[in-house]
Amino acid sequence: MSKFCRQGFAKRKSGAVIIHSSSTPMGCSMAPDYISTPFPKKIFEDGYILKNGVYQRSLKDAVLDIYNLQSLKNDVFIWSFASTDQLFILAALRIGETFHLKLRYPFKKVSHISKTYSNWGMPIPDYGQYPFHVTVDNITGKSFDVITSWKAKKPRSQSRLPFIMCFQVFGFRKSNKHPLWRRFLSDATIFAQKSEWGIALLHIAFALESFIDSQFSQKLKKIDLGTGFNRYLANTRGKKEKTHLLLHQSFAFSKIEELFKNKLLGEVFSIRNDIAHGKITHDSITSMQYINALKTAVEFIWDSDKKSRHLLIPIWHHMDGNQLIDDKLFNDCQNEKL
Repeated sequence: MSKFCRQGFAKRKSGAVIIHSSSTPMGCSMAPDYISTPFPKKIFEDGYILKNGVYQRSLKDAVLDIYNLQSLKNDVFIWSFASTDQLFILAALRIGETFHLKLRYPFKKVSHISKTYSNWGMPIPDYGQYPFHVTVDNITGKSFDVITSWKAKKPRSQSRLPFIMCFQVFGFRKSNKHPLWRRFLSDATIFAQKSEWGIALLHIAFALESFIDSQFSQKLKKIDLGTGFNRYLANTRGKKEKTHLLLHQSFAFSKIEELFKNKLLGEVFSIRNDIAHGKITHDSITSMQYINALKTAVEFIWDSDKKSRHLLIPIWHHMDGNQLIDDKLFNDCQNEKL
């Protein structure tokens, strides 16, 4: 392991954050609510209230508020939701050279690597004085390269100290054990980040169908009508009938009819069908149509199955860069022979 590199995971039990948008007099900004992990079961009971000393609201409302256009511009939200593990790496770079980083903790799959250039409130000499470019390449589950270059006609330095950067690796250290519907929902947020609203909406429809079918099958198994008859019902019942079975203990018949017509059909499935059958193009779908479909899917899943609620929350295990910086790193940078 390079002496100019530090790596570590945030301590999961010390606290995680639910990322959501908070309305303020100055507008909207990303704001966290800290909840210790693993999540206590009580928070997923109906009506559970979040209290952070400033305001209070239900956990369901906070979760629904996560899914908005602002969140889709935030790498932390997207990749926290689309992965299960996050590794933090601090590297002191020499600009103009390629830094090969071997992961101390290998990943089965790396989904994304974010970059942060900050002094984290520490007195780092000449921090921010030398403009430079940085990118990552040759990404595998065991390593990646950091490639750097100077900006033209700008001051330069051979020291590593002004160029201490943090890289956050998102991915899966083990196999992705999320259910299929959850993977489709993750893919929907990734496509939306690229403003591919129509493709993202199609994946929301896939997620909803997968969730409804899997939940319906589980309900049938509990009733135990026999494997053959259960398979017959699963193959012949429509989405509306399955929706009634999933929600009949929580909502009145008329409420489910309204929900299915105005939300599931109106916001998701009808639009999906129009795209699939060529009545409209996927490029014609707007960001608001996507957001409405996403919120519809998230709320439906939340209301249908308490055991699935934790899968709707992006978890960000926060770590400041200064938690990885130590005196030896500073000394090694200062004493390096140029």
